[in-house]
Amino acid sequence: MKYFFVPLNNTDSFFLTNTFPQGTFTTIPHIKPQKHGLFAKESKIEKLKDRFLDLSFAFSVLKQTHNDDVVIIWIFDYAPLFFFANKILNKQTKLVALNFLDHSTGWKAKIKSLLFNFMFNDKDFYLSANNMEYLQSCGYRINWDHTFELQDCSYLSMPTKSFDVGNGDIFCGGNIRDWKTFFHAASLLSDVHFVGVAGSNSFDQNLLANKPTNLDMHFDISMSEFYTLLGQSSISVVPVPNNIPNGLTVVFQSASLNRPVIVSENSSLIKLITTNGLRGGVFLSNRQCGSPRIIHPNSFVKP
Repeated sequence: MKYFFVPLNNTDSFFLTNTFPQGTFTTIPHIKPQKHGLFAKESKIEKLKDRFLDLSFAFSVLKQTHNDDVVIIWIFDYAPLFFFANKILNKQTKLVALNFLDHSTGWKAKIKSLLFNFMFNDKDFYLSANNMEYLQSCGYRINWDHTFELQDCSYLSMPTKSFDVGNGDIFCGGNIRDWKTFFHAASLLSDVHFVGVAGSNSFDQNLLANKPTNLDMHFDISMSEFYTLLGQSSISVVPVPNNIPNGLTVVFQSASLNRPVIVSENSSLIKLITTNGLRGGVFLSNRQCGSPRIIHPNSFVKP
């Protein structure tokens, strides 16, 4: 039996391989081109293309597995695609879908309920949620013997520190970030120093042509350097370009280092901050503001 882990990006892969013994998992991150624009909407054609790429990825992973191998799916949105591909390939690969979260309403919810009721009772499908009461309230027919509670995880190896006001930097790090908005914020707040950390393979290098002088970008650095830059900063920002669960790790890292956090209005980030004790985030909200609203750090970070 082999275990395959399907994270969203290389950051998740890094933490997995540094938490568990080498060889425990085969990690296969799903890296997709980054879409810029925090509040930009995808066309229906773009959404279909995205789902086709996701389905192709599911087939490519499952073709590497054998019956009774286990595929752990970090992002629940991909679980139905893996389930469908598993059936088409006539495999008996065990699928473990983590962090169930769904906010569908209307006709979409009715269609999903038919699929979910079938999927949640399949002998090869296992499900986790970070809140069992939430899962029970959804009204799905669920095989509870294949269901378990898994809290949003923080990594025990994360460094900690007591609160201080930091060096005045505004920090942003990760692979899937709305860098266009981050660069725009730096250009508006020219008297504030910004620091960004990204993977070179997922960053749009064209942005560097118009990089503000008060912004320093770092690429492919070690995790110790990442923690140092984050820990020295005054504010951590996590702008994400879509509504998939993303940025949770950096929010945990920021909380561990007692950094104030500004996040996008992403459903998973909001739930994390408002229900798991990490309170006090400032949200960039398209519903409330209409466009990204830049808040000067001096207005809410006091010595």
